[in-house]
Amino acid sequence: MKQLKKDCQIISNQLKSILQRVEKMMSNIEIMEKGQGRINNKNSSLPLERPDKGVKQRSATETVLKIIMRTKKGVTTAMIQKKTGYSNRKIWDIVHRAYRDGKIKKLDRGTYIRS
Repeated sequence: MKQLKKDCQIISNQLKSILQRVEKMMSNIEIMEKGQGRINNKNSSLPLERPDKGVKQRSATETVLKIIMRTKKGVTTAMIQKKTGYSNRKIWDIVHRAYRDGKIKKLDRGTYIRS
């Protein structure tokens, strides 16, 4: 009987967890339908940004370049990812394009600074 009770408790906890995830997904769907922001691909639970009405939202390239331009000692792709939440691939694409266009310089592997 004790084992059955433990099993039921485990199942109950798992169902609560699933219910919370479904509620978060429903909330994210509502946000996306209203056009109020982007969903974080990492955990899909919270919107990253909610632009105000009439305010132009920055592009990913502008965001990454702004972070690089602010630093004097350089910034790593890991630091950019931590600040923005963008994927490694997206950051690499942006950085590669900016380097090719001469907007930034490489200090070391994965470390970039303004030109």
